[in-house]
Amino acid sequence: MWPWRTPRFFLAILALIFLLRTTHSKYAHGMHRSGKKLVGPPVLQQRHVGSLTQCLILCESSDTCASFNFNIVSADINCFTFAERACYDHQLVTDTDFHYFDIYTEPTQEQSLSFWGDPACVTDGYCSTFCSAEDVGDPCMADSHCFSANMSNPEAFACINHTCDAAPGFWLIRPGLALPEWMDWIVHPWMQTYKMIKPGVCSIPLKLRLGVGATVELKLTETQRATQTRLKYRITGSTTDLLFYNEEPHAYADVYYYDEEGSEVVLVSGADTTGMVNSETDSTLQISWCDGVMSIGPESNPTLVSASTSSAGTVGEIVYLAATSIGPPSFIKTHLVADPWIFEDTGTDADPIFSFGDTMVERKITPSLDVNVTYDCKADKYCNVFFRSEYPHMLTVYLTNTSERRQSGCRSKWCITSGFSGCGATTLNDSLSSAGVVNLPTN
Repeated sequence: MWPWRTPRFFLAILALIFLLRTTHSKYAHGMHRSGKKLVGPPVLQQRHVGSLTQCLILCESSDTCASFNFNIVSADINCFTFAERACYDHQLVTDTDFHYFDIYTEPTQEQSLSFWGDPACVTDGYCSTFCSAEDVGDPCMADSHCFSANMSNPEAFACINHTCDAAPGFWLIRPGLALPEWMDWIVHPWMQTYKMIKPGVCSIPLKLRLGVGATVELKLTETQRATQTRLKYRITGSTTDLLFYNEEPHAYADVYYYDEEGSEVVLVSGADTTGMVNSETDSTLQISWCDGVMSIGPESNPTLVSASTSSAGTVGEIVYLAATSIGPPSFIKTHLVADPWIFEDTGTDADPIFSFGDTMVERKITPSLDVNVTYDCKADKYCNVFFRSEYPHMLTVYLTNTSERRQSGCRSKWCITSGFSGCGATTLNDSLSSAGVVNLPTN
């Protein structure tokens, strides 16, 4: 029996487990890895040695050595070195006769790792700095390894099949940014708002709650322009229409296709969808335009209303989902769509620039009777600010340039309606200019 079995020697080994180094500055870390051994990779060298330090020296003799197992009871071969680590493809298993060590060529503070206190390290022994993933798609052993400057929200990323990806309940909008699966979207009356669709998607799940007596129009478009609508779903509490539009300016109607001659093609009109949506609860739907087939339906029957667009024309590339509520506001929870600027790396900056077409940027504020909004504006014609309370109450500030005053009825660069007071001015040209402060009165 080896004398290391006595309590005195066992305590001495435990003192060495935390950090070993040789005079040639190779460092071995073994905290949380005692009673474990690496299995799987080929053995680089194996030999009987007299101590842990001698095992580290054996590892140091090879430029490729990255780890070693040390057997504390064997009188035979007790040092096994590897060119691989306990991460990703190679696992640690429990064996009380062994201690496993990760090797570094520089002093490394494993304790500073984000997952140092996580069970993946404390319990399972995967504590190496090499276990930390940098980006989505990198290999991993545990969810805690998917946390870095490029994946800064630990709740949004997870280790799925040993690969860092969006966690359940999230979807990946771009590398390093994952959004909650369902995002709230208020659909305002007579005001079209756009969301960009994740590239490659031709089917979108959504949850819809109609405003009381409202009709919702969902439009699939090529750009953020009303004239670029290609497909439209018109939904009421009892009926649904499908329409197709061509690439030319058009008038709106149900759910239609617009052909290349500028005609509106009604694919389905007045389909009975009683019970599909209501004004009390969120109804889960799916809209689809894959392979020339336009459809909509509840989660249990997603093709309840369906029609082929092939006879009407080519759909083209769908980039945006637009929505309008005719009547009171309606409410949508969307998946796989987001504000267009969020798809850009700068979209989550502290002070991002929003670029949009025939639509608006909506931001929630704390309900108040005293609101200040400061913004910069770059536009050819006008920048409007809307303050919305309960439907149908909305206060609007119209900001126009000189050439548009007469057309809009404004007497100055600030055109104020509905009891607003405003201060400041701007020039609507090719550069961002301060638009001053809009003040909402307290009476």
